[in-house]
Amino acid sequence: PSQPDPESYADLVRGSARAIRAANPEALVIGGATADALSHNGLAWVERTFERGMGEDIDIYSFHVYAATPEGWYDRQFPALKALVHRYRPGIPIWQGEAGVPSIGEKGQALSNYEWDETKQAKCALRRMLLDLVLDMPFIAYFHAADFDFYIMNELVQKPYFFGLIRRETYQPKPAYFGVQSLCTLFAGDVRPAPEIDIHLAPENIPDNPAPALGHAFLPGTGPLLAYWAPYDMMKRYAPRSALLKAWIPKALAIDDPVLIDPISQQVYAVPVKEVKKGEHRVEVPLADWPLFIAPRKALPLG
Repeated sequence: PSQPDPESYADLVRGSARAIRAANPEALVIGGATADALSHNGLAWVERTFERGMGEDIDIYSFHVYAATPEGWYDRQFPALKALVHRYRPGIPIWQGEAGVPSIGEKGQALSNYEWDETKQAKCALRRMLLDLVLDMPFIAYFHAADFDFYIMNELVQKPYFFGLIRRETYQPKPAYFGVQSLCTLFAGDVRPAPEIDIHLAPENIPDNPAPALGHAFLPGTGPLLAYWAPYDMMKRYAPRSALLKAWIPKALAIDDPVLIDPISQQVYAVPVKEVKKGEHRVEVPLADWPLFIAPRKALPLG
């Protein structure tokens, strides 16, 4: 159709799913790939596809998300999408199937109305991927590995696309490459959010920014992993500052030999975490506008 039509899309999914399963009964069928699923208009569009019966034809629902400053929007809107999808198909896995951040804003491309550079790309990519992990997303995609020399939108477009983790001309890694590499290392294996660990940062309020500093805990196999950052507007200059991190950690989850990790620079620092009360730990930390981590030293492949 000339305009996106949810009923026609659901019919397309049904026919495709039947053909796929006829050829391979073990195949998993993914439906959705919805670019605007988290907006109110997008939620209405998704609802119509499920009213048409798409939930009966797919094994996984996927959505795409692009945002310059994801906090306060992505984490707020995703529960509405999850509840909607599970109303029609309880328990179906929901995947974040595409998301990315450019290092250069190119007219006509996603997020092109913002002023980007490689540092902003790295910070924003990490913040958005951390929200995926906070939301316990079973699958996370990043668009994409390397910059494009051209792309196709109905026809060949001879313009570069700067969403890659690797530069198109030199094939050298951008800062975002190292950030994503660090995230993949820290979150390798089975990892879950750890709501039993409570984190607060003081001062929580950041001048000129309505959102408080964020702290989240996870449990990989190597021991507790604490993540925290200031969800500052990505397009504004952020002044570095420090904060007092306070965490209540159960005795069974104590962090042995804790270190502070900057995922972009991949620098590691000793951090003097002190237990001031039974279970309550405090430490003065640098507060950046990208995620920093506190983890057991054994979590790192230091050699």
